[in-house]
Amino acid sequence: AGNALEFGAVAGGKVLQVQNFLLNHASSAATSSTSFQDSALTDQITPSATSSKILVMVHLNGHRIHNTNANSIITVKRAISGGATTDIGGNQEYRLAHTYVTQAQMTAFFVYDSPNTTSAIDYTVQWRTDNGSTPAEIFRHTGASTITLMEIGA
Repeated sequence: AGNALEFGAVAGGKVLQVQNFLLNHASSAATSSTSFQDSALTDQITPSATSSKILVMVHLNGHRIHNTNANSIITVKRAISGGATTDIGGNQEYRLAHTYVTQAQMTAFFVYDSPNTTSAIDYTVQWRTDNGSTPAEIFRHTGASTITLMEIGA
């Protein structure tokens, strides 16, 4: 009748499942490669519907570069059922996170992915340097790093 607020049924946006991997890494990993390298921070989720979205949340402990004349660059790779991979960090030069700081940093980021599948999906954090003579390092601190995958219903 127009005197009160009325709410209809909410469509989509519900969390359908959550997967989490916690990595208690006791030693760092470094690369001098200018191509992305897989890290040990990875997890898998199998969406219940092709219309589902996946929210990827990463907390990476101890991300740094050895010299300020370069950047350490982080991205996330998606592989559906062990098949072809996709860099879901996009095509921008510095992907999801980067640092040119020599002190180890805590790096956190979120990615909203639309994989359009009900097959198993592996998400893997990758890193590289943009200067092959300057190593990029992750897991520099002995604290935990995590990757969390949330399936969001459409």
